[in-house]
Amino acid sequence: MKKAIAFLLTLALTSGTITAFASEKTEESNSIVETSVYQSEESPTGYMVAFRYPASEDVERVRLMGEWGFTDLAHASRSTSLNLPATEWQDGYINLYYNGGDIYELELDEESGVWSVDVPLPAGTWSYYFLLNGEGEIRDTEGAVMAYDPGNVPYIYDAENGFEVKEDYTSGIYVPCDSEKQSEDMDEQAPREDGQTGTIEYVTVEDHMSAVYLPYGYDEDREDPYPFLVLIPGGGGTENSWFNKGAAQNILDNMIAEGRTEPLVVLSADINELGTFEMSDYIADYVLPYMEENYNISTDYKDHAYSGLSMGGHTTGMTLANHYDKFGYIGVLSNGASSVRAEGYDFSGIKEYGTTIFLGAGTYDYAYLGKANTIEPRSEAHSGLLDNMGVLQDCLADNEVEFTTLLVPGGHAWRTWQVCLVYMLENILWK
Repeated sequence: MKKAIAFLLTLALTSGTITAFASEKTEESNSIVETSVYQSEESPTGYMVAFRYPASEDVERVRLMGEWGFTDLAHASRSTSLNLPATEWQDGYINLYYNGGDIYELELDEESGVWSVDVPLPAGTWSYYFLLNGEGEIRDTEGAVMAYDPGNVPYIYDAENGFEVKEDYTSGIYVPCDSEKQSEDMDEQAPREDGQTGTIEYVTVEDHMSAVYLPYGYDEDREDPYPFLVLIPGGGGTENSWFNKGAAQNILDNMIAEGRTEPLVVLSADINELGTFEMSDYIADYVLPYMEENYNISTDYKDHAYSGLSMGGHTTGMTLANHYDKFGYIGVLSNGASSVRAEGYDFSGIKEYGTTIFLGAGTYDYAYLGKANTIEPRSEAHSGLLDNMGVLQDCLADNEVEFTTLLVPGGHAWRTWQVCLVYMLENILWK
């Protein structure tokens, strides 16, 4: 086995913050020079996000792209989604797909020296990035460069210390809930202002880097070792995605501080570097032993949990099938587990070890309904996606394996997985 070497990097204070601003902000929009949130009676959600990008000689055009894109429940499928812009949002509309959303042109204000556009968004954390330059129609990305918000820097590697910058090029903005206009709040995602916040470090094991969350007050000498959770993003994501797009640090900070889950250590790895099959073995055979040796985490499999979304949900299924002896809790999000559905698979090991299984997805998620994702019942869409979660549910039930399912009103989107994480922490893990 190749010796594992860890590089521990504490993020700069200016990095990795999913930004929140005081809800009583009253400045006129044209005086705002950095991306921020302000209340607005004109907004259908009660809040506007003032997106800003600094002007410079080499930037001639700026567009805003984000994961927002809304539909009503009557059109909640990939083939029928209204994909409405944020300006047409209504209470009860859902975000169906993480990669769908309206694009906005920013206007240059010569006096303030910023490009700007204001967009109404509902409560929660929304990821976004800018397209710099480029010509053609608004959706034409040829010649454009992706850029995160320089005033709201996401989690990235520390390039100044010799580490490659590799992240999603997306910043995150938290929007509070106006209870008079919205029925769903996302308070767990609000950044804490009392200092009870965890930290993010990076470790490298077998030449692959992961992000590690340590809870507020982490004590390497604590008598009771911490439980350990692995969080894997989907295809195209990185080890930073759960923290940039998923608001995982804020969720963990709030739920730990409020006593809704116990302090725990969390690791997130980039599945795209290894693939679904290899990632499961890599975490079980290399990362887990490394974490047990170098961090104060429990060595009892009952204190270990493994969860992932979409493509990460697939590798979670591999872990359920092959490493149930190392992880007492398995959370499959928006995908199925083909390994445990293979003909002749023996469920006796899962039953013997008492593996706690949690399945989470959007009600209108194509990974639950099937890839065709029509609005017909899921049983009629099974053939669309071999690994959809509906088939997994049937398989577990047929083999008398206990599991818990949460269906979130939504689709294959970060909003769905954020809710699943909250539920899993509060109701499933170590309960």
